[in-house]
Amino acid sequence: ALLAVSLVNPHSVSVFQWTIYTMMGNLDDHVGYAFPWSPVRWFPFSAGTDEHEFHHSKNMGCFGSKLSIFNSLFGGYDCYLEKKLE
Repeated sequence: ALLAVSLVNPHSVSVFQWTIYTMMGNLDDHVGYAFPWSPVRWFPFSAGTDEHEFHHSKNMGCFGSKLSIFNSLFGGYDCYLEKKLE
């Protein structure tokens, strides 16, 4: 991420907004509770807290915490969905 910032040289307000979003996303993922009002949930393809908890408990699957479209494309949800159906 720092390499991208140094290459693109965005405006400082954009960097600040990205930093706040990233911090809110990490807080939302690691607090262990899915806040329904979280701004992270406003974006399509954003992974939920339960997926992130599965990733940490089983250490397999659900690798894209903010862009879950990659999990869908590359099979990262397979073990998560199997476990969820049990």
